[in-house]
Amino acid sequence: MYTDKREGYGILDHRDFRFEGTFKMDDFVQGKVEFKDKGEVLTKEISFEGTFLNGVYHGPQCKVKLRNEMMYEGSFVNGMQEGEGTNIDSSNTKIYSKYWK
Repeated sequence: MYTDKREGYGILDHRDFRFEGTFKMDDFVQGKVEFKDKGEVLTKEISFEGTFLNGVYHGPQCKVKLRNEMMYEGSFVNGMQEGEGTNIDSSNTKIYSKYWK
């Protein structure tokens, strides 16, 4: 049966972001989102890598990289940090770990 929904591996290049990864019924399932500024990908600015549920970050072992090269690795539930997580600086040094609720 034909559907116009994205399925499987692919790249979505939107004016505000670029997603590369797996789609299911047009939703992001697993991959990397890089946000853009004026159409240019900000790979060193803000990105998210991990799993998604209903279009939001969701699952263990997700990575968020922020503008100042700080990175968060940990769990997300419905787009929010929840469970064990660690902040890491640009030199790959662990700053602190925390249990988010």
